[in-house]
Amino acid sequence: MLAAPAAAGGGGSAGRGPETAADGSRPNIVVVMTDDLDSVSFHAALEAGLLPHIRRLFARGTEFRQSFVSESLCCPSRSTYLTGLYPHNHGVVRNSGTRGGFAGFMRAFGDNNLALWLQAAGYRTGQVGKYLNGYVDGTLVPRGWDDWQALVGPSTYCMYDYDLSDNGHVVHHGHRPVKDYQTDVLAALAERFVLAGRAGADSRPFFLNVAPLAPHGERFCGVEGVRAAPRHRGTPPLPLPEPPSFNEADMSDKPAWMQALPLLDETAIATLYNQRIASLRAVDDLVGRVGGALRAIGELPRTAFVFTSDNGFLLGRHRWEAKTLGYEESIRVPLLLRVPRVHRPMAVDDEIVLNNDLAPTIAALAGSAPRLVMDGRSLLPLLEGTARSWRKRFLAAYPPRAEERAADDPDLADGLSVVPPFFAVRTGADGDLSDLVYSETTNLTGMVVARELYDLHREVDPFQVASRHDDPAYLSRRRRLEQQLELLKTCGNGTCRTREE
Repeated sequence: MLAAPAAAGGGGSAGRGPETAADGSRPNIVVVMTDDLDSVSFHAALEAGLLPHIRRLFARGTEFRQSFVSESLCCPSRSTYLTGLYPHNHGVVRNSGTRGGFAGFMRAFGDNNLALWLQAAGYRTGQVGKYLNGYVDGTLVPRGWDDWQALVGPSTYCMYDYDLSDNGHVVHHGHRPVKDYQTDVLAALAERFVLAGRAGADSRPFFLNVAPLAPHGERFCGVEGVRAAPRHRGTPPLPLPEPPSFNEADMSDKPAWMQALPLLDETAIATLYNQRIASLRAVDDLVGRVGGALRAIGELPRTAFVFTSDNGFLLGRHRWEAKTLGYEESIRVPLLLRVPRVHRPMAVDDEIVLNNDLAPTIAALAGSAPRLVMDGRSLLPLLEGTARSWRKRFLAAYPPRAEERAADDPDLADGLSVVPPFFAVRTGADGDLSDLVYSETTNLTGMVVARELYDLHREVDPFQVASRHDDPAYLSRRRRLEQQLELLKTCGNGTCRTREE
């Protein structure tokens, strides 16, 4: 945690609600979305004192301790962020192919997404860093963005020797150790965007999406792990967390494809863990530079900040290094929110929130009019203490793909092509169904080939090492979870909120 909780429990955070600036103007909005950052690594870095700028910036914010993504994969998650829809409703279920990637998103939502809504509401919009997987034509600038500084093609995954689209003009950055380090280049571009709003230049409120690569690995660039900024390469290593799920000893309750997974190299995982944490220090500096720029032009008090990740990462839990799976380490992500003029110490909220909720929250802050019936909901009522009801459950999934992914998909390097589809319902505070996760793995035709049920209560199985899908004591609850899962798999067009509650 960033600080001791100011409020805890299922009722959300107490305290004053969000307000706009005294002159009635709408807030600026900054989103920093990291790549593959799991909550465990984030909190380890935070508690080790390695993220001082993030700690300082969100000292008057809210940490959502039960923050999840509805699909643990880059492009589907980022598409959810831009639409407020579950992946089965926006249809971008992979990083490439006809049902995935930048091309799939543009076909379905190129004319209807968060950036366009805010631009229509009078916001100056800026994109810095990774946008969506499969963005390869750097001369193309999607509608909705006033300033487009997007990473291009497979080089997106490289901390050096990568291309950036500067509003449709491709600029190559080489391998100068300091000047070309990707996170720092993105920090300078984000800082420049903020300073363009200095009095006399552009007085519109702004929406800035900053998406650094870190701590995503660089395998597609011929590099193992991820390189930290030169100034951070001496970061003292932290001990690798090894819960009971790490290199899980007994995999007999897992789907058949997982039972065949070998044990992972503990030393290699520990090295990767610390490389990832070291790479976050430059992300923290990026947050500090953006905050400093806002402070310099007097805009910090009326700027809303979001810090999060597109998905988590397992780092050896259940013998899996990467993401995509439905286990806690894969779907749980950091989410910090600072709203202007909420004067209180760091608060903690324990309601279940999703990446589905980012677009509704940002739209509510901006006073914009979305042109979609979103599946998510604004988080502002939780901050205001006015939420009369909230979700008790949600859908986590890796839906079937329509075809094989493109051969140049960087995630093939993580072995994600072997992961079969699954659908899961994960509950929060829900009576005798509280803190359970029920999952069905399917084949490509939709036939269920494996089931799992975990009781996440602290005193039972928080690390998901003993599935109770065949336990007679859980049979009644499993039947009800199966029914809830079927309803969530088909929710949409305004029905998801009801089915979540």
